[in-house]
Amino acid sequence: MFEGFREIVLAMERKEHLTPNGLMRVIEVAYSMNPNSKGRERLRTLEELRERILRGHTSDIPLARG
Repeated sequence: MFEGFREIVLAMERKEHLTPNGLMRVIEVAYSMNPNSKGRERLRTLEELRERILRGHTSDIPLARG
């Protein structure tokens, strides 16, 4: 568990959490550190978080074909 925490701290020092992929990696490590969420159901699944993070970084405008 300490290794996961260390990985998150180092990633944040490198500012990796400021990119969509880096933030997703931090969340994945955090979820793996506490898989049962202290006995409570998590507010969002990893998949829901992935979709929410990537939604802000992908265009909703369809690509022009031509």
